Amino acid sequence: MKKFRIISISICCLLLSLPAISSENSPMTVSGTAFVGQVLFGLLVVLALIVGMGWLFKRFSQGGFLGQNLMNVVATMPLGTRERLIVVDLNGQQILLGISPGRITNLHTFDEPLICADGIAKESDFSMKLRDIMQRATSVKTNKVEHS
Repeated sequence: MKKFRIISISICCLLLSLPAISSENSPMTVSGTAFVGQVLFGLLVVLALIVGMGWLFKRFSQGGFLGQNLMNVVATMPLGTRERLIVVDLNGQQILLGISPGRITNLHTFDEPLICADGIAKESDFSMKLRDIMQRATSVKTNKVEHS
């Protein structure tokens, strides 16, 4: 990764210095404000290239150029400053991993996916029953208010 950055910065600097090298032979006077404008424009171009190359590297380093995403981090939960739990989806099978400095532990492999690919958890039986009870309780309260 460092090699890629060094090479890309070197190429950018070389490309930006080509007009300066070619104009050394021709005598040309440039005012101070025009010179400052050129320097600021060059600086903005270099910064835009750095940000753009960083975005491209981040975009294509995870899935590659073909976009094969066979492994996705579905959910993560920090447990402390350096420890966390993550749920990883490996081609349809979800695995719960415990991550700490210097160690990754497979805590559980789920038979059925608990969390959909878009990050929404499936509703369990308990949550469905609780929702039904809450709806019944609110409907009973509204019926009592209507009869009063």
